[in-house]
Amino acid sequence: MIDFAATSITGKPGHQAKRLPGIDSLRAYAGCSIILFHLLQALGIKVSDDFAIIRNYLGFGVPRFFIISAFSMAHGYLQNPISERTVRLFYLRRWARIAPLLYLLLIYQLTVLWVQYKSFPGWAAVFA
Repeated sequence: MIDFAATSITGKPGHQAKRLPGIDSLRAYAGCSIILFHLLQALGIKVSDDFAIIRNYLGFGVPRFFIISAFSMAHGYLQNPISERTVRLFYLRRWARIAPLLYLLLIYQLTVLWVQYKSFPGWAAVFA
């Protein structure tokens, strides 16, 4: 079994790519701005004009997060040769990180639809 946490993109166990100082804090800032933006929207909190910067710039959290993530991934891959094995390992690791939460949220959403509305969207809609 592959230990995804200890395996770098080169596929060598224990080999870690060089980390950039501060990149995780930038990613955390972007993630927190996304959460705060959605909380303000969901709770219907109106931001006064004194804090217009919050209202105007928190919505850029998603593109900011994508740009920072793309940069850090490109930086990590720049140092290593790309082969069929590294590409396969990359997609396997991405699937292992994303799929469990995706399936959990899908089950939750389908349950909510069934409990609240007694309806099921159909398998074609679920797969789409």
